[in-house]
Amino acid sequence: MTDPTVVERGTVGALDRAIRILDELAAAPGGLDLASIAQSVGMSSSGAHRALKSLSLGGLVSQRERRGDYFLGPKILVWAQQMGDERSLASLAMPILRVLNEETRESVYLSVMRDRRIWNICALEGHGNVLVQERPGAERLFHSTGRGKLFLASLDRAAAKKIVAETSLPSVGPATITDEAELWREVDRARERGFAVSREESFAGGAGVAFPVFDNRGVLLAAVGASIPLTRFDSLGEQFFVEQVRHAAEKITAAWAGVHMLDNT
Repeated sequence: MTDPTVVERGTVGALDRAIRILDELAAAPGGLDLASIAQSVGMSSSGAHRALKSLSLGGLVSQRERRGDYFLGPKILVWAQQMGDERSLASLAMPILRVLNEETRESVYLSVMRDRRIWNICALEGHGNVLVQERPGAERLFHSTGRGKLFLASLDRAAAKKIVAETSLPSVGPATITDEAELWREVDRARERGFAVSREESFAGGAGVAFPVFDNRGVLLAAVGASIPLTRFDSLGEQFFVEQVRHAAEKITAAWAGVHMLDNT
C-alpha cells in the first residue's frame, strides 16, 4: 500500500515548485527559457519541463513558440480580472447591503459564481435572536439555495447539467431538492419569475430570497440573497422580503452600470 504521508509530501512539494515557477515568470514579463527556470527554482531541466507542461495544460503558463520562452498564461489574467471585478463589486454593494440588512434585520449576502462554484464575497449578519449565518468566502451549493438556482438559470441547460452532475444533489436540509427533474422545474420557475425563494432547503427552520445583479450587457454578475428564520418569513410574509431584496439588487445593478458607463466614456 502507498504511504499517504509520502503522497501528501510529494503533492505539497510539487505545488511548492509550481508556485515558485509562477513567481519567477511573474518577475520576468519578457519570458524565461527552460534552463533559466530550472536554475531559478533549483530543479532539473526534465523536472521543470514536466511542471511547466502541467501548468500549461491548466492555462497558467504559455509558450509563444515551440521550444520558445515561457510566460504567465491567460488563466492568470482571467483570475486577476475576476478578483478586481469582485472587489469593485463588493465595494459598490456593501452600502446597499447594509441598508438591506437594517431594513430586514436579517442576514444578507452577495454571491458570485467562479469556476463552477458559488462564493460569498459579502456577508452581513442579522440582528434578531435567531440568526442564519454564512461567512464571507463561504462556498454555497447550487441546488439548495435561491442564489444557486439563479446561477443555474443563467446558464444553458447543458452547462447547468454538467454542474449538477458534479455535485450529486446531496440532502442538506428537510426540503432539499434531490430529484433532478424537480430541480430543473424550480430553475425554470426562477428564470420565469426573475428571482428565487427557498424554504428549509439548506437547513431546518430557514428560508431564503435571492435576486440577480446584472452587468451592463444584461449578463448575470452576482446574486443578492437574504436568509431568514422561517417564523419571521411567514409572519412578515414572503412579499415583504421579495420587495426588499429586489430593491437592493436593482440598486447594485444600477451602481455597477453607472461606474462602468463612466469607465467606457
